[in-house]
Amino acid sequence: MILAPMLALHRPLERAVGAQLVIDESTAMALSFDDPDDPRPGRLGFWATGLAVFVLWNLATLVGAVSVSAVGNPADWGLDAAVPAAFLALLWPSLTPGAPRVTAVGGALVALALTPLIAPGIPVLAAGLVAVAVGLRRPREERLQEVAEHGSFGPHPHEHRHGHDHGHPHGSADPSP
Repeated sequence: MILAPMLALHRPLERAVGAQLVIDESTAMALSFDDPDDPRPGRLGFWATGLAVFVLWNLATLVGAVSVSAVGNPADWGLDAAVPAAFLALLWPSLTPGAPRVTAVGGALVALALTPLIAPGIPVLAAGLVAVAVGLRRPREERLQEVAEHGSFGPHPHEHRHGHDHGHPHGSADPSP
């Protein structure tokens, strides 16, 4: 809805093609150039990004489908671990030190250890159980207090987050109701 006035797609064929290109990337590019006085840069950003992603995605899919027999088993190359490793790398900076990082690494290690031994999908579920086990290890009262103080399960109430204690004796700001 936010793109409709900028793109001004009125003919049915334009709208059908444009609808296929409404993805995160094309929308972000269009909105980054949004200028009510001159919608042309936003339109160009939308079409260039949308078409580039569409063409390159489908080309890469075709290359992958045609060459899959030449690659062999992805597990032989260790590619089955690439996606979880990339996800952990993206997630790592947002994890606070201590229990969240230990939980993430523990879950990743469990999934990697179980991958060659059991059916696909089960290692991911087992890794999730690591987080459940860590959460249950902490006393219930402590977990409830943390939710009351932070609105979610965040850093341990007695840990200093990023070295700033904001003058609060437990290392976090005292939230007011």
